[in-house]
Amino acid sequence: MLSENLSTRFQRFWSVYIENKVEFSPFRCVPRTPFWHLRTEPFWHFKLKNGRTNIGEIVAPGQTATVGKMRENIEYAYFDEDLFSLLKDSAHRDKLANVLFKNYINIEL
Repeated sequence: MLSENLSTRFQRFWSVYIENKVEFSPFRCVPRTPFWHLRTEPFWHFKLKNGRTNIGEIVAPGQTATVGKMRENIEYAYFDEDLFSLLKDSAHRDKLANVLFKNYINIEL
C-alpha cells in the first residue's frame, strides 16, 4: 500500500528532480496522485480488499481517492508480470530509469 516509506521517498525524489523546474510548477507533491492514477495503465494493478472487484467503486468518476479510501479498499498495488520480470534485472531497470528521466525530466543518469 502507499506506505510512509514510499511517500517519503516520493517526496525526496520530487524535491530533487521536480520541485524547482519551471515546467512542473503547477504540480504539487502529492504521492497518492500517481499511485491512484496509474490504475488506468495496463501494467499497474490493485489487489482490492473486502471482496471488491471494481476499483471504480471506491470514488466517483474523475475523483482521486484519499489515502484513507485507498487504505480502506486497496491491499497493495503490483506491476504486470512481464514488467516486474524486467525490473528485477538491473540492466533493464537502469535502462528504463534513463528513458524515464531523459524523456520526462530531461536529465541523463
